[in-house]
Amino acid sequence: MRRWVLMALLGLLGLGLAQVVQTANFFGITASQSRAAATPGAWRYTVGPRTAEARAFWSGAVAQWQAILQRGGRVELGAYALRLEGDRLRLEPHCATPNPSCFTRVAVSSALPAWQQDALLLDFSNALVQALAEAGKRAKPYPATVTVSKLVRVQLNSDGTRSAEPSGWKLPKLEAR
Repeated sequence: MRRWVLMALLGLLGLGLAQVVQTANFFGITASQSRAAATPGAWRYTVGPRTAEARAFWSGAVAQWQAILQRGGRVELGAYALRLEGDRLRLEPHCATPNPSCFTRVAVSSALPAWQQDALLLDFSNALVQALAEAGKRAKPYPATVTVSKLVRVQLNSDGTRSAEPSGWKLPKLEAR
């Protein structure tokens, strides 16, 4: 009987300490269609933070990721990674099953605990994957674009190719040799 009471108390204590992490709403995707005469109906997707926690984290992380890319480094974003190749950005597959170790970690000033930062990053990766998949389906006859707030703009072409460029910052100038 004691054992049962002890197990019940431990179970209740565990339930009281457990926190539900909802990752579906930290980042959102906004979709729109072009009305321009040159590209009527072309799709544009924007991935950006929705919640106050996500915005605070994102502003600190993006600035550091931009600096890493400008120095020629690689930024791991879960399912994808960004790297500078010559004078171009390249978005390439990274982790087939994103987990917290699939991200480039940076020190952010937001007071979020590590588990919540992991949840934010995983939600961001899910939103990016979803936006790229949707854009890939709608990249006909005009290219579709996916913009990640203040980080990268990816153009998906109808032939399946894609190109990436900075969004909200500039690539470093290559020095003449």
